[in-house]
Amino acid sequence: MTIYINVEPPFDFIRVDHNGKEKSRGTLGNLAAVTNIRDRGGLIGVIPGQLVNMRSAALPTSNRKKIAAALPMALEEDLVGDLDALHIVPLKPWAQKLKQALVVDKEQLDKWKSEIASIGKRWDALIPDYAFLPHHAKTDCSLIYDGKDYIVIHQGEQRRQKIRQTHFQLWVDQFPDQSVKLACNDTDFFGQFNYQTHMALVNWRCTGDWRDGISKTWRGAGRFNLLIGQYTPEHKASQHGGLKLALILCLLAGAVKLASDGYDYYGLYQQNAKLDQDIATLLLETFPDIKRVVNPEVQMQNRMTALYAGSNQDNEFLTLLSLVAANPGTRSAHIEGLQFRDGQLIFTMVFDNFAQLERFHKQLQKIDGMQIELASSGSSGNKTSGRFIAMLDSGVRP
Repeated sequence: MTIYINVEPPFDFIRVDHNGKEKSRGTLGNLAAVTNIRDRGGLIGVIPGQLVNMRSAALPTSNRKKIAAALPMALEEDLVGDLDALHIVPLKPWAQKLKQALVVDKEQLDKWKSEIASIGKRWDALIPDYAFLPHHAKTDCSLIYDGKDYIVIHQGEQRRQKIRQTHFQLWVDQFPDQSVKLACNDTDFFGQFNYQTHMALVNWRCTGDWRDGISKTWRGAGRFNLLIGQYTPEHKASQHGGLKLALILCLLAGAVKLASDGYDYYGLYQQNAKLDQDIATLLLETFPDIKRVVNPEVQMQNRMTALYAGSNQDNEFLTLLSLVAANPGTRSAHIEGLQFRDGQLIFTMVFDNFAQLERFHKQLQKIDGMQIELASSGSSGNKTSGRFIAMLDSGVRP
């Protein structure tokens, strides 16, 4: 069984089986009461749609990682607030020219994660409520009034949004000048607005309760999950057991070579390689004494565990490496070189432009317990590189 429940009051919930069939529903007095109804199934939080904006930008690439790296800059003018304070989630399909993304405030995400953690649970996914509401297939746009304050506007795969009813007339007035059919679930309510001459209302039976649509929409709603990237649930991010953050960064860099006078790493990033192949290649290049790869994940885990059991200098290196790896900006760049000498982690990052480099530097400066210096920067072709030096504050050294 899987439980879907509002992350904000009222805590409406629904329990469904593995086929999306409803087993029970109700409303809890508080979030902590979910522990009384949850079994071993999943726990999915349903977010008020008005707190999750859907935006789009035209990008020429269909590569998922390049899309994720480019979207923040492409959407910057369309967003309110500091980009660093926003969590941006690219949406499939990747092939279409106009790329969609969900945008939510990181403080809100942190709040919802903290609240569920306070009762000893964790979210398997966080999905906006409008993802569970259906779309009228024979019209251009579906309008769903919740009977209270909000309207969900569903324009197929192009755009979904949830706005206050007081803002609906403005949406109507700004709609493109084209013939359009609008399916609405409450003709009395929607009939009070002034529509353009090319707009036609079509009556449609649909409630404003997301739980009523979940049996038809639960499979597709998964693509709207906000818990990706730095917000990936812990049990999924750590599914490889002892694979440390240092290994994750090394995989992002591509390949690692260990030198006797320190740690010298040179990345050969391969975008389309499978994870197991990456680990096997990394394992053999990092530890050339291994003659046979049987289970690359387990073998890498054992070797990384051995590194952690080494000297204080080894631990200091891995601590710095994990702090840098946790920076979201690492995903939008690649590493050309990485060295560790005399307590300093020296690494070179290549970005698409100087703005990305500057953003990455500012994010590193916010990390407690670590000092960071941009030693040099330069441009080559259409790329910008920066050479960074990081070291731990004396109070946090292993």
